[in-house]
Amino acid sequence: AAQEAAVRDPLTGLVNRLGLERRAPELLETTAARGRVPWLVLLDVDWFKDVNDLAGHAAGDAALQEVAHLLRRECRSGDLVCRWAGDEFVVLLVDESEDSRDAGLVVAERIRAAVDEHDWRVVIGRTRQPPTVSIGVAGGPAELDQLFAAADIALYRAKRAGRNRVEVDHVDPDRQPPRIT
Repeated sequence: AAQEAAVRDPLTGLVNRLGLERRAPELLETTAARGRVPWLVLLDVDWFKDVNDLAGHAAGDAALQEVAHLLRRECRSGDLVCRWAGDEFVVLLVDESEDSRDAGLVVAERIRAAVDEHDWRVVIGRTRQPPTVSIGVAGGPAELDQLFAAADIALYRAKRAGRNRVEVDHVDPDRQPPRIT
């Protein structure tokens, strides 16, 4: 029970960052062995600070729980859904279908639409801007950190382009991380 609690987010019930880091290597290896393309979907809740500031932290918690529910509903049973940190979530798609060329984009768009179309009034009341999600997607045979880095680049591109959108980046194993000076 203690080991299970260590890998679960207590607020959402999703796998937490530690759980993702523990399970991802095996899932990625299995996916590669089947000749499938793994995808990482990284999403950030847009306007989350407004939810906390205008509706209160209890409403913010309820909104995160609702996003977790929508993620579970829109993802497939074999996908690993994780609360990464704060208002960021990660989905590791371990595609089982024959055509996995655009599986990450398809699932990400389904998630984005579900959050955008959701009736948030029950959860957070009336706010100026209901939550939406910006999503970065990356696919390719890679390690978790490579997938995450590529998805993070795509996520920031989605934020800069106006939010409530999906952007895709592909893993480039030769890409050097940015230098911090």
